[in-house]
Amino acid sequence: MSLDHAVVWLDDAHAQIIHFDWRHADSRVLPRGTESLDAWYEALAAMVTDAEEILVAGTGASPRQFTGWVQQVSPAQRARIFEVQSLGRLSDRDLLAHARRYFQRVDRPHHIEPDDALAA
Repeated sequence: MSLDHAVVWLDDAHAQIIHFDWRHADSRVLPRGTESLDAWYEALAAMVTDAEEILVAGTGASPRQFTGWVQQVSPAQRARIFEVQSLGRLSDRDLLAHARRYFQRVDRPHHIEPDDALAA
């Protein structure tokens, strides 16, 4: 199963990562341990390597700092981060709903209805 979207929510203490498509979701948590910030960001970036479209959100400066780190280390992965949002802590269910609404809005211009494809 290919879960082509991901939402990453992070603060200074942990990151919540949800890979999803329109039917399925897989949620994981990556706590911030005693490792360096670079090592934590590296582990977090590795968790979303397969995602085609990524939404990064969280509190404080954490989302922007992580995105800046990704830009320096992997510009190709940074290109798959569609937006960085300031967003308070949400439950898994609410974060997933928020991300699905976001990508539904973003993906809509690229969406072709089956009937439209046949008419072309």
